[in-house]
Amino acid sequence: MAFIGTDNQSMNVMKLFLSDERVQVVAVGDVNKETPGYWDNAIDGREPAKRLAEEHYGDRGIRFRKPRLEQTRTARAAAPPPEGLNYDLWLGPAPDAPFCGVRLPVN
Repeated sequence: MAFIGTDNQSMNVMKLFLSDERVQVVAVGDVNKETPGYWDNAIDGREPAKRLAEEHYGDRGIRFRKPRLEQTRTARAAAPPPEGLNYDLWLGPAPDAPFCGVRLPVN
């Protein structure tokens, strides 16, 4: 996942995503490099967001990982979309594609 804009709300959301092992933050971006003046006198911006991700991943760094081909094939061949999911609505304006469980967040 990439974060574009790293203000108060984005930083809080980023912390939630970093706590989810299914999500990997691969990039952060903001025109604001680093400034104070946010809620509770927080200092936010691109550099604090980058530091947050680097601290979370430690020596692993921020890296992009593609799903392994076997996982993608298994997910595509697994089954139709879950009951109750309007897959056409979920796809939105994206090109039509077969259901793939790897791309679907699980609640």
